[in-house]
Amino acid sequence: MSGIVIIGAGHAGVQLAASLRDAKFMDSIRLVSDDPDFPYHKPPLSKSFMAAEDKALQPLRGEAFFTQNNIDLNLGVEVTKIGRADKCVVCADGATISYDRLVIATGTSARKIQVPGADLPQVFELRTATDARAMRSALPDMKNVVVNGGGFASATNWPIICLSAIISPLLYRSIAWRNLPPHSCFVEQNSRHLKDIP
Repeated sequence: MSGIVIIGAGHAGVQLAASLRDAKFMDSIRLVSDDPDFPYHKPPLSKSFMAAEDKALQPLRGEAFFTQNNIDLNLGVEVTKIGRADKCVVCADGATISYDRLVIATGTSARKIQVPGADLPQVFELRTATDARAMRSALPDMKNVVVNGGGFASATNWPIICLSAIISPLLYRSIAWRNLPPHSCFVEQNSRHLKDIP
């Protein structure tokens, strides 16, 4: 029996694995994630983790939990194809993993802003620990910051940016890109901001 393969090792994937073991599911459980870091809480990425260079990630579960419950972790492994007929997933390195049941728990991805300058190296998205580390390292050298988005992560992130000595000017925008015309003055204005960030 190939058991259950769960693509994604975030809150949903890890909790599903825990719930299956709580329900006395005895077959194999394998978590596959393209994130190389041990499964961690994501909300602190925009708060405490961002505030200190030596701050560690907060694990969703301790390593002992996965060992004691016989849950296999495959971290830093990207799934590129699902072979439904063969009941297997194909990974970026060509390896295949068989399954009896497959769960996709990858969560969402950050929406790309479609404006000139959005692909510059000083433009960041915040979704993973890798993203947070890159942003945290770059913040001390930045003088002007634009935070696009009005969600929870943005609202909790900009005070940390201020604490990182990036005080003036800080532009905070809450936007709904899908409701903006393609050539609106607001999009053009933000394009200029993105291109002018030092």
